[in-house]
Amino acid sequence: MIFDEFNAPAASKQAPKSGYAFLESILDSLDDGPLLTVLSEYRRTGRAGYPPSAMWRAWLSKYILGVRYNLELLDRLRGSKRLRQICGFLDAVPSESSFSRFTTRLMDHQSLVKECLTGVTSGLRDLLSGDKEQDREPLGGTVAIDSTMFPSYSNPNRRNLSDLDARWGLKHSSKSKEGKQEWGWGYKMHLLSDVNYGIPLDFIITAANESDSPQLPLVVGKAKRTHAWLQPEYLLADRGYDAQSNHQFLVDQGITPVIHIRTPGKGKLHHGMYTTEGSPVCMCNVPMEYIRTDPKTGRHLFRCAEGGCQLKMNSEKSPVHYNTEVWEDPVNDLRVIGVLPRVSGKWKALYRLRMSIERVFRSLKHSRGLESHCARGMRKILLHATMSLLTFQATVLARVKAGDIVNMRRMRVKMT
Repeated sequence: MIFDEFNAPAASKQAPKSGYAFLESILDSLDDGPLLTVLSEYRRTGRAGYPPSAMWRAWLSKYILGVRYNLELLDRLRGSKRLRQICGFLDAVPSESSFSRFTTRLMDHQSLVKECLTGVTSGLRDLLSGDKEQDREPLGGTVAIDSTMFPSYSNPNRRNLSDLDARWGLKHSSKSKEGKQEWGWGYKMHLLSDVNYGIPLDFIITAANESDSPQLPLVVGKAKRTHAWLQPEYLLADRGYDAQSNHQFLVDQGITPVIHIRTPGKGKLHHGMYTTEGSPVCMCNVPMEYIRTDPKTGRHLFRCAEGGCQLKMNSEKSPVHYNTEVWEDPVNDLRVIGVLPRVSGKWKALYRLRMSIERVFRSLKHSRGLESHCARGMRKILLHATMSLLTFQATVLARVKAGDIVNMRRMRVKMT
């Protein structure tokens, strides 16, 4: 069952209507005890500081409310008594420098911030698979991998760069003008996401000039180490991840690759005998039809079109018809033939689900500040990306807990 805004069921229990009530439910959904314990152990000098829990909740609210600058967050806190209460402040509001020091502490304990994200994802898995009466695929059963570029808060044209970790990278976007390349200065998020629920599972951050293909085994391996329960059956990816090594890695992991492969050139065949969809051609150079897969051997049966091939021979007889068939073993070429034939209806249906990860990127950028930030350097960028994903997941978890599964990926929080 796939939950998205295009094929949602008609009825669903709604999450809290009040913006502040919903914001509070998001903040309360996190299991952040270990992080707050460590933050509370810092020794203070001078006057008493602000509670770490209040600083943490305010920092989370910054991402949930789409606030870019610390000064804007402080203005929100000063102007809203309700927001101060939700975060845990009394009347006084921290200074901008207090938030800067708090950010440094979070960077020093990024592993604990990541544990919060892991806990939210595991909580979602338990909730979504807890109702046995619902016909739902388990979280992580079918996943997709892709990358998106986001900028550094720095000027690459300066002589002395303020961000030494950022790099130039080529952006592939539907907004780019046809025939022109669009370059960006910054970083890439390589994300593994469940396609049926649109829920991120794990990620890594690299400079923008890093290629996508080598990151696949790194992201998948990291996700499986993070979530012991994660056992994907299919992995979907575009042709940017097309490599024999990636196909082999996935098969060795027990995952069926559904990866769009690059074409060998206009009018050319893979290895001189396979079409761009992996179908063998017959003696007449006509693509053969996929019939079935033997469940015992895993080999695929291809057969000439109905009526057979028509081979015109230099004889007085009528053209000779052949009804030929061939068994293809994917072990001989995992990339071209494939464990799941690309010409099959199932492969095409699965690949269409890949667009789910694009909607995740859109939500992260438009609603959780992935592109809108003031971070420089890999450490800050990694914390920023983790916070963006954490508040995304926490919003999903809050909606699922409220029974609003249909709208669980709606990120907007209206403040009333």
